Amino acid sequence: MKARRLAAFLVVAAACHAPAAPSPVPASAGVRWVPRGAWGAKDPVLPMRAHVPVRLTIHHTGVAQNPGRTIEQKLVALQAFSQRDDSLSDGRRKPAWPDVPYHYYVAVDGSIGEGRDWHYAGDSNTPYDPAGHLLVVVEGNFERDTLTSAQRRALDALVPALARRHGIVADSVATHRDYAATSCPGRGIYAELPHYRAIVGGARSDVQAISLLGDTLRTLPLTPDTRARYEQQLAAARAALEHTPTDADSLIWVGRRLAYLGRIREAIDVFTRGLALHQDDARFLRHRGHRYITVRDLDRAVVDLERATQLVAGRTDEVEPDGQPNDRGIPIGTLQSNIAYHLGLAYFLKGQFEKAVPVYQRELEAARNDDRRVSTAYWLYLSLHRLGRDSAAAEVLRTIAREMEVIENDTYHRLLLLYKGEVPVDWVLHANADGTMSVTDATAAYGVASFHILEGRRAEGEALLRRIVAGGQWGAFGYIAAEADLARMHATAP
Repeated sequence: MKARRLAAFLVVAAACHAPAAPSPVPASAGVRWVPRGAWGAKDPVLPMRAHVPVRLTIHHTGVAQNPGRTIEQKLVALQAFSQRDDSLSDGRRKPAWPDVPYHYYVAVDGSIGEGRDWHYAGDSNTPYDPAGHLLVVVEGNFERDTLTSAQRRALDALVPALARRHGIVADSVATHRDYAATSCPGRGIYAELPHYRAIVGGARSDVQAISLLGDTLRTLPLTPDTRARYEQQLAAARAALEHTPTDADSLIWVGRRLAYLGRIREAIDVFTRGLALHQDDARFLRHRGHRYITVRDLDRAVVDLERATQLVAGRTDEVEPDGQPNDRGIPIGTLQSNIAYHLGLAYFLKGQFEKAVPVYQRELEAARNDDRRVSTAYWLYLSLHRLGRDSAAAEVLRTIAREMEVIENDTYHRLLLLYKGEVPVDWVLHANADGTMSVTDATAAYGVASFHILEGRRAEGEALLRRIVAGGQWGAFGYIAAEADLARMHATAP
């Protein structure tokens, strides 16, 4: 049985003789296609992993464009390097790979070469798993080089053609640096990512995300007055950006204003454009990571927020202005606290509670106001319970008191008092007759559902989780956490 499973997973190189693959782009595109046989590819030298591509990920070669060599010569050299143990430019050793690590190679003259058979996962020198990724590499170092007109034409044909063939959606078109701590594919290509997503997605869709339960999520449920106010704020942010089109603050505010309106995909694209211009500005990673959580792309959220954590390490913290100020006009968060908060949340939603705990413990120690204390303590308490560390969870509650000065995180405060046994459920959660929920309602309901489950009332807790999902506030963290819990319950159901 074990041998059969292994055989299904690994493909021996000698079995990989296949007829010449047709060009993935239509002939009308006028792009030269160079299949493996045309450049003299050797067979793979090691077993490979079969996979089903669901993402398209763009890399660059990292070396200067060289129009003096043919694509055939470049692919032969790349395969020879790939199939042997060798040293990388930074001194690390690279193990031998079965074949060329990429599935498609876009040369400086616009020719497209066939690399590894796309039925098999590629390879990488960075710690991300390329299984499920179609890997497209573009010749050049785009920290310095620019795309040639021929490369632009080739990518404009190749990217949408591959997306159509494999059913890849626009937001699953990304780059190497979206999954690993690397500058690849360089600023020159990274700035073009919104363009490639646009040509894959066509006209802007109102679909923002697919929930963790498989439901399509569209427009956020905003009241007419709230939507009108948010539209005015967006118009003002865009006017400021027109005057300073590369200013980091202006870009961040346009992205934030789009996100408040529920136009999350557009917001992500704005933050991506800002990152291409300001690679060391952790604010773009913080906000994009937050919005990757909103669209349930938790892997990318973790990558962004971990990178943001690295960027701000050792730096002086800064107060983060609120997009929708509280009644007292006092910002309660900082850049570093918001990075930590959202990173811990991403881990929690992924079920990686052991990673969430130290993030929240550090943030709780660093908290300088009671709003930060109660929001962090809430998620830390739940994470510890999920790990079975009930005594440690109880210790978290020892820091919570009724008389804390909480400005806007009152719901978290009430939930913690509920967990301490100091208030009843109906002091925290109020039911609307029509079943709808506000963001605050969804937050409270998730905390109460977790309380029921912790107290052994699983059926009651699960019923409340389903009420949250039916309530419509899909952008609320309580809603997303309810989805995650229900998805895990379904996965473990007998």
